[in-house]
Amino acid sequence: MKRHAAFAVVMATMAAISGCTGSSNSVDDSEPTPPASVSITGATVVTQTGGDPYVSMMITTSSDDRLTAVEVDPEAVAGSVVLAESGAEPTPNAAGEPAPFTPGRTVDGIDLSAGEATAFGPGSYGIWLSEQKDLAADSTVTITLTLQDAGELTVEAPVR
Repeated sequence: MKRHAAFAVVMATMAAISGCTGSSNSVDDSEPTPPASVSITGATVVTQTGGDPYVSMMITTSSDDRLTAVEVDPEAVAGSVVLAESGAEPTPNAAGEPAPFTPGRTVDGIDLSAGEATAFGPGSYGIWLSEQKDLAADSTVTITLTLQDAGELTVEAPVR
């Protein structure tokens, strides 16, 4: 009798194992990871005399991410967009007029740290609109940002 009970246990165990094909049947009790949130504030396209226009804004993400691309309408706004490291702070010329803000070294992406606002504009990272078209003051430009993890985001930026 003991033999039959032991055999039944072995057979039940083998049936349970054969039903598993390398996958785990464990239950994940952890909380689901919420999608990353991204906040974009102060987006403005700034035109300047003697220099290319640039985008001024702040980006804050809830998790580490990376800005990998920025696009605008090449027919209406600019032929290309350049990401750059922090450029030199513009300094006034002899007449007290500010010199144009210029980009630093071109980069292929900008790291965004979770919970920290990353600034774009004078004294910080640069987003430059090269081969600009005629940008009318007080018009609006649609800017598409591509983040490595969060994906594509669109923001409307007034031209100043």
